[in-house]
Amino acid sequence: MSTSAEFREEQGTVRFSGDLSLAKLGTLPDRLERVDGKVARVDLSGVDRIDTVGAWVVHRFAARHDAPVEGLSEDGQHLFDQVVESDQQVAVRPDRPSGFQRVLGEVGEAVVQTGSTLLGLLGFLGGTALAFGA
Repeated sequence: MSTSAEFREEQGTVRFSGDLSLAKLGTLPDRLERVDGKVARVDLSGVDRIDTVGAWVVHRFAARHDAPVEGLSEDGQHLFDQVVESDQQVAVRPDRPSGFQRVLGEVGEAVVQTGSTLLGLLGFLGGTALAFGA
């Protein structure tokens, strides 16, 4: 059975141990927020298990202190790399087009609508002419 997630600071190295999964994190994120000073590296060799949430907590901590992360198993490193790659800014709303692009788009939509209406009107007039035997 895995133990709760813990860490200790030793000469600029923060060493994690235990289970870094959501169920076992407890107050670890809050305690990490209170870590001050220079962190030279983050050592995860004592970690029994890590999930996405644990990897995110460690990544956020390491990024804040600009420290490299070491000591993960191959699977753990793969998960951690995926978390690091997914840490990107996302646009909540798409960028607004410029005024020219917006007007040009509206004019284009109006031209398409007009052409469609004209085609329908031409079909109606042709059908009416055929009905009257012209």
